[in-house]
Parts: sequence; C-alpha cells; structure tokens
Amino acid sequence: MKKRRPKHRCRKCNTTLKGGPTDNYNAAFCTKGCFESYYHFNKRCVRCERPTGRKTERKQWLCERRVCKIEFKKFPAYYLPFHLGSMMKVSEASIVDRKTMKPDFNSLRMWTWVRCEGSDDDWDIINQKSGNVIASIRQEGNEYWVAKPKAIPIPPLEHFPAAKERAQQYALVALRRQ
Repeated sequence: MKKRRPKHRCRKCNTTLKGGPTDNYNAAFCTKGCFESYYHFNKRCVRCERPTGRKTERKQWLCERRVCKIEFKKFPAYYLPFHLGSMMKVSEASIVDRKTMKPDFNSLRMWTWVRCEGSDDDWDIINQKSGNVIASIRQEGNEYWVAKPKAIPIPPLEHFPAAKERAQQYALVALRRQ
C-alpha cells in the first residue's frame, strides 16, 4: 500500500473529523453511514478499494482476491473501524480483580494485558510467547494515557476504558506496519 498523509476530513462528505486527523484511511469518515455508503453501496473492497463484484445486496466488504481476505482476517478492526463496536467489553470493576486479561480482537489474540509492578495502576500489552511489549498505558492521578507506542499529537488523559481502547488501536497500527 502506498504511504498516505493523515486525513483531516471525511472521505465521503468532506466534513471535518471530530477525533482529529487519522492515519487509518478506513476510519477517515465522520459516521458509520458515510463509511457504508462509500464502501458497501459503491461496491468497493475495504482493503484495496477495487470493485467487489457482488451481485446481491447482502454485505460483502471484500473482493475475491486472496490477499485481501488474508489481510482482513489479520486486522478486522483496522478495515471495519465502525462495525466492531467498542474494543472494551470487560467492565473496569472486573479488570481490577484480575492480574491479566486478553484483548478482545482476533488480531491481538497472541497478546495479553498485564498489570505492571509498582504503586500506580499501569498496564502493558505483551506477547504471550516472546514477552515483547507492543503498547502501554500509564496512570496519572485518576486518569490514564498511552505511553507506548509514541504518538503525535500526544494522547490525552482519559478514563481507563478509553485509554485501553486507544492503546489497542495504536497496537493494531503498529503491528500492521511491522
């Protein structure tokens, strides 16, 4: 795929994006409706943007190319950012009770959230086999921020579920670029 600049405006209706610029070209839509009308109703593949060749009105997001199907299975949250719901399915109360928890995405299935030792409530996403850290969130007061991977602009302070979701999104992008 070619290198693209961050998008500041919706690809469909050209309105300014509420969350600011995004590097995920598939998430550069203001609403789920704009996303669906761009890909589904125009019969485009969400990965390569070629015609899907579908003949029925059922939802088909991919063309027949094998490369698109393999890439989509690896990173479904990247290609369907408006359709997978919240990344955070575990309530904050249940997180405090457990030492580790698994991310909810298939593309992060080899990775686990692990609480760091220390006085603050810090968390890392680590690979279960190699122990590599792909993302980290750190506590500052009563709020959290994404410490790894480094992002520009610097991520805001936010509540635990939002920081966890942001860290998982960053991890998906970082894994995709490797």
